[in-house]
Amino acid sequence: MAECVELFDRAQHAGHPVRVHADQFNPLGLVPEAVARGYRSVDHLEATTPDDLHALAASDTFGVVLPCAGFHTDGRYGDGRAFLDAGGRLAIATNTNPGSAPCQSMPMAIALAARHNGLTPAEAIACATATPAALLGLTDRGRIEPGCRADLVLLRHTDERALAFEFGGDPTDLVVCGGQMIKMLKTVKEVGTINQAD
Repeated sequence: MAECVELFDRAQHAGHPVRVHADQFNPLGLVPEAVARGYRSVDHLEATTPDDLHALAASDTFGVVLPCAGFHTDGRYGDGRAFLDAGGRLAIATNTNPGSAPCQSMPMAIALAARHNGLTPAEAIACATATPAALLGLTDRGRIEPGCRADLVLLRHTDERALAFEFGGDPTDLVVCGGQMIKMLKTVKEVGTINQAD
């Protein structure tokens, strides 16, 4: 671990924010270092001790849970509920990789976070949008409000809680990025064609 911390110190000295994957299978001792050195985030948290989790929540360092990894590997999940209740800034992500999380689906990560990380649907959605944007320093994204980029994902659901209830599919009807439509499902195209013909 000392060599990792030395490398991270050099990165920080050069102006790079540090994000660490820690505590997926065992508590590695990096959480106290992350808190003391002001790392940007600590990701995984499946094996983080309660004391380290509370120390992380009390700091400016974000916590990131990766529920798809727990689903694919050993059925362990970070305690998102305890982290939020302690005042932590929590994000969720897929951890897409061919080894521990071969999943690119954020809806799946949201559904798993609601089931296994202890989050409500509303919390899971916020932890997949506004909080990650803040973690990455993207102050004009992750929220729908004046002054933010028009980055929108429109879903076929009529109740946002369905995003956390359903799993395994793609509920996306329309994607808008920077005000430009970049993805539209065939059914939406057909509706638009019919409406134009009328």
